[in-house]
Amino acid sequence: MVIPAEQLKRIETIYLHENPDPDAFFSWAAVRMFLLGAKRARIVLQPANWGGNGMGPNDLALDMEAGERGLKGVKDPDGKRHSCFALVMERYAPPEARAELAHIISYVDMQDSAGNVAKALLPEASQEVRDLFSATGLSAHVSALKAVHGENISLIVSRLEEYLRGARIVGCRRIKTEKEADKAELFAEGQVALVVDLPPAISYALYARGVRFVVFQNKYGTGVAREQTETMRVDHSAIRQVVEDAKEKIAVLGSSGGSGEWFRHTDGFLFANGTPKSKASIPSKVDPRALVAAVVSALAEHDAQKNKKA
Repeated sequence: MVIPAEQLKRIETIYLHENPDPDAFFSWAAVRMFLLGAKRARIVLQPANWGGNGMGPNDLALDMEAGERGLKGVKDPDGKRHSCFALVMERYAPPEARAELAHIISYVDMQDSAGNVAKALLPEASQEVRDLFSATGLSAHVSALKAVHGENISLIVSRLEEYLRGARIVGCRRIKTEKEADKAELFAEGQVALVVDLPPAISYALYARGVRFVVFQNKYGTGVAREQTETMRVDHSAIRQVVEDAKEKIAVLGSSGGSGEWFRHTDGFLFANGTPKSKASIPSKVDPRALVAAVVSALAEHDAQKNKKA
């Protein structure tokens, strides 16, 4: 059922099924965010099979059939039912909000239609891994709020609305970062990237595109980072040589280092003079392009040795 947005601005009562699940809560939170008339609506819980008796023209039932008067997720020809949250977002949220919350919409939809996100996404994973994934997901977050706030569902939904607002900010940053990743200069057939004066988070967008190593220079410092599954250390001797040639000091492996020294992470995924966690006190004079050349050379050697062993 499609309810005109202008009518929804006069919502008087919102009906939810008893013991609301994540889909019901997120649907309610979305209605509160994108249909301002729902903010002051009265909340009434009804059994899931309630037929909608007594619903007024300005009432709304979420995640319920309510005698075909409620908002229930779209049903596929094969019988698969999608989430009410996805439907609410599709009909009433602006396009930018749907893009910013795309991952959350997908999560709630999969949880509602598949029953277990961890099992659906990680069918081959061990039970321990699934349990870890489940314990830190959105469903677990809702369960934790219900455990703390009990029957105070208005407080629970306000917390989820706050979460969605924060997620929109994060999502907006993610979209912006993905666009800015286009500004990176690529080398070695896209395996190495150079990013100058761009946000540090751009590295994650580049890794998702297949970039293996990132050389960066920004307001925090200069350095080299790698995608987490890579095995070549970014403090490879060829890369350290570039720093040594610039007469700059390199800290002892694993130590935080002193002023102006290049930090070497114990696990070999970061080699830098300055990061967002510790801005460089003395800006490096190392040419980032010299670092790129060293990374490309070291990577070619590393891959050749690896292929030879294989």
